[in-house]
Amino acid sequence: SLYIGDPYNFDQWNEHVSELINRNSAKESILRIQVSRGVGKRGYTSSGNYSPTAVISLHDAPPPSDNNTQLDLVTATGILTDHDPLSTLKTSNKLVNIIAMREAERAGVHDALLLNGKGFATETSSSNIFAILGTKLNTPPLNSGCLSGITRGYILELAIELGIEATQEDLEYDQLKSCEGIFLTNSVREIQAVKSLDGDPIQQNNLTVQLQQTYHQKVLAATN
Repeated sequence: SLYIGDPYNFDQWNEHVSELINRNSAKESILRIQVSRGVGKRGYTSSGNYSPTAVISLHDAPPPSDNNTQLDLVTATGILTDHDPLSTLKTSNKLVNIIAMREAERAGVHDALLLNGKGFATETSSSNIFAILGTKLNTPPLNSGCLSGITRGYILELAIELGIEATQEDLEYDQLKSCEGIFLTNSVREIQAVKSLDGDPIQQNNLTVQLQQTYHQKVLAATN
């Protein structure tokens, strides 16, 4: 538990979100909800009668990714901690990820791969990662240190629906270099193919295109 109370019930959240959307006449937007424990004493103590602070914001949404959007990655110098229960949560404590993205920007590439202390792949600074190994998909398990991403979970379900074998197993760096394809998943950018890792080319795979198209069709069906 993060020891933060929920400031609103479901209906109240829905009311505030709807008001923000209507005020801005928003259509294709990213809605972000952030909740903190509120104002308190200096230091790490959470004792006291705090009132949680909630911020709801809207941001411009980029167009969905297609196979014309292929990414270059580098490996970050920072590492994530495996078997850390907090790593699976979307919190504001993502300094390792922030530094990783800064390293990617300095290298002139799109994103950075994060390894854990055992040398296994976990995620990138802002996305979950999948590798195509032969005819199956593999993504790092949650105890590797990766975020429990919404799109990651849905892709695992979609794979079952499409009859594609999908596993959650430790993913070695060398496996990424020699696999039949890599793609990233993110709720905003959906599915993006990776074309290089640390300067070495990555194979492209029609399975990535199939998942991109099927996933986007399901998003459209759910939101229209």
